[in-house]
Amino acid sequence: MSIRPVEYPGVEIKKGRLYFGGADTVELAKRFGTPLYVFDADTMREACRAYSMGFGEIYKNSLVVYACKANPMIAAMKVALEEGLGLDVASIGEMYGAKLAGAKFSKVFYHGNFKKEEEIKTALKWGVGRIVIDSEFEAEMINRTAASLKKRAAVMLRVTPGIEAHVHEMVKVGKLDTKFGVPIQGGVAETLIGKILKKKNLDFTGVHCH
Repeated sequence: MSIRPVEYPGVEIKKGRLYFGGADTVELAKRFGTPLYVFDADTMREACRAYSMGFGEIYKNSLVVYACKANPMIAAMKVALEEGLGLDVASIGEMYGAKLAGAKFSKVFYHGNFKKEEEIKTALKWGVGRIVIDSEFEAEMINRTAASLKKRAAVMLRVTPGIEAHVHEMVKVGKLDTKFGVPIQGGVAETLIGKILKKKNLDFTGVHCH
């Protein structure tokens, strides 16, 4: 029986064994046990460089950020940082991971709904670059928390454009009735931006959208 590996950079079969990123997966399993998650740093570096080059050619002042929830291993974060990317964190755990990876927090973006006040305090104390607001409640809470620390929080507002992606219902995040962000339709986002601009401890820097 012949086995053909999935077409993926760095994947090959040698003498009946699966190699990934030049490593023998049988030997990796013997050494570390299973289940075992392995990623190819070279392939990730190539992707980081392609995104940075692509955006850099069109938008000279752009910053590509790595979504840590895709792979929150500190080693993966370090690869992204070494390639000049920022980090996008969606939890306090990922924020700690970014710190352990040596991230410059001015290039860290913090988002995710249901953020807690203590998490916002930590983000502000560490100098996070942007906090993405998901609701009016969050805007009030972040402004209040920043005021208590005598700081100003650089924020963005996550908006929902009302676009239906043809994917599973549970992962549709751009539609109007999603729990993430606020809708553009009906002027909801515009109204909230007006309120944010009046907050003494918030610096509005733009919109965020999936």
